Amino acid sequence: MGFTGKRKKYVVACSVLVFLVILSSCGNEKKDITSPELTKKPYAILTGQLGCKKDTEYLLDSEPDRSRTVQHSEGTQLAMNEDCMEYTFSGDTLYLKHINACFNCCPVEIFVEAVSSSDTIYLIESEKEAQCHCLCLFDLDIAVCEIYAGEYTIVVKELYLTDKDELLVFDVDLSTNPEGKFCVKRDHYPW
Repeated sequence: MGFTGKRKKYVVACSVLVFLVILSSCGNEKKDITSPELTKKPYAILTGQLGCKKDTEYLLDSEPDRSRTVQHSEGTQLAMNEDCMEYTFSGDTLYLKHINACFNCCPVEIFVEAVSSSDTIYLIESEKEAQCHCLCLFDLDIAVCEIYAGEYTIVVKELYLTDKDELLVFDVDLSTNPEGKFCVKRDHYPW
């Protein structure tokens, strides 16, 4: 039982009409490449690390001087009780330096993951196999790739914070201010 001439023309016409409707709906919208719905998923790469910043005076002193300074990897002096993030934006990459990030003294490996939600970028820091019974401070170089110039909130999820610690959270506008620094004070071991 085959299609008759009229019925065959009707099926072909309907098929062509459906195809044209689908074809005309594709590509008509011009989207701004900076619109949030087109933002690529950022990902983080740990590009370098300096640590463990062992401070024997600090480890031996029951009441250490928390205002003491330490040589930062770039040659600047920072107070040991500061937990800081420096940033520079170039192209589609946000270069970060987490200064005085706290990890186990002997991690097998340190990891940083970037997760985004709308205009917030979460940096989740973790470690593999804490092999020592101590903590110390590291400087981490991190590249967050595939983001556009714009306004973001950066939230750093650190391992060894207490409930009373202020989170390292800051706002950036990478289109108008592509570099900067944000710090919070810490008042407990190992800061």
